[in-house]
Amino acid sequence: MSTEQLDINSLVEAVNKNDRLNLLNDPSVLAGNLDNPIHPIFRGPSFSNPHLQQALRFASLLIQEDRLLDFFIPLTYGRAQTDLMSGKTYLTNPATWKSNAEISLYIRGVRKALDCLTHCVIFKFTDPEDRLWGRATMLPNKKPAHSPSCSKAFQKDLAVLVELNGKLFRFYEDEETGYITRSVCDQFRHDFQFAATLVHELVHAFGIMRRAGLKEPYIRLDMPDTEWGYAWENFAFGMIVNPQDRQRFGTHVQLRKIWSNSVHEKMGKEYAAVPVAWTAQWFRKETWGRIAVAGLLAIPLPVTRVKFIKSARFRRWVVMTDVPETQHDIEMLHGCAVKERLQSPSLPTRDMELCRVMWSLLDSAELQVPNVPITSRIPTNIDSYSYQANKKKASVSEPPRYMFRKVSVVQWSCTALPPVQLPLADSTSQSVDCRLKRSREDEDDDDNQSRKRIKY
Repeated sequence: MSTEQLDINSLVEAVNKNDRLNLLNDPSVLAGNLDNPIHPIFRGPSFSNPHLQQALRFASLLIQEDRLLDFFIPLTYGRAQTDLMSGKTYLTNPATWKSNAEISLYIRGVRKALDCLTHCVIFKFTDPEDRLWGRATMLPNKKPAHSPSCSKAFQKDLAVLVELNGKLFRFYEDEETGYITRSVCDQFRHDFQFAATLVHELVHAFGIMRRAGLKEPYIRLDMPDTEWGYAWENFAFGMIVNPQDRQRFGTHVQLRKIWSNSVHEKMGKEYAAVPVAWTAQWFRKETWGRIAVAGLLAIPLPVTRVKFIKSARFRRWVVMTDVPETQHDIEMLHGCAVKERLQSPSLPTRDMELCRVMWSLLDSAELQVPNVPITSRIPTNIDSYSYQANKKKASVSEPPRYMFRKVSVVQWSCTALPPVQLPLADSTSQSVDCRLKRSREDEDDDDNQSRKRIKY
């Protein structure tokens, strides 16, 4: 725990005390039962470790299941166009308004292109100290070993080097403290992260081979960014999923965020904890059976029990949850950080307020509402590539008002002043040198009992 400030890792640990939110383990989780063949692109010497089998089967489904190959149609067959009003360069989608039979032909071509990509990509594990999970770079003048039956999508004399962080692979190799010694839930989280990173970088490699360059246009005009890897994660999962603490060996608690642009994130970056049961379902045949019948939307987003917002407005971490028991643990965490920091030999004036956190108890239904617009995962047959059409979508062009029914809000501020006792609706223990005070919204409510909501 940092004595300078409360970071998100400490907050997650406090909220999930004794794993009460089942972020690490869940007794209801079943063992994985995937037995599908591994895609040829994942059969090279880099993936020979037998512990990789479950992750590679999952990664293979992500690029073999028909419902996930829709994403690659504009990448394979789309043409780059520039929207005159926005100035954005984007890809057309030739499958728009096409029949199912015609879309099947496009899917067949995408599948052939992904098979051909096997000849064009070289995988390598890098220094574990690298802060990046992966990267794709171009290898010019390296001619792939194409066959006459290969897809015509990749006929350039170049290849792609996909580098993956060695920390991901080292967890599989360690026979004493690594993958083989961990619980099935620990394995699911790491396999998910490994496979998602693998396909994320493979999407970049697909674009490099298709366009013979690193520059990526928007896939759709309504997307917040040109980053194709994040576009794929949004398509496949409806969110961006990453480990909470990257310093731990393996994959610890997973946090998710909505894919959005920097304009909307000025409201404050929001992270929600992912229950391990949501991750585990991707390693079951019945999950993929539902996807085959009803598409990706058959797998709903995980239910949010707690979220963390780095609020630009309040200049502090805001913890939102529907679990009232978490209040005490957040308070105790803050009190310890304050006590340690105030015992330091010197306390500069500029560090009078070193760490602050606001805890808020919310209605469970409203806790599911994100603080940024949600980018559509699956385009409809309506022409969603028209800028005029997108302008009419308030959910894309305008961020929502972030409103919640206020159940209880408490904030703690670390100061060098003596503690000030303020009346609270309930009895709450106060740590040494920690001033516990109610938020401004609470004080306003004393004068106006009609106010029922908080806006962030």
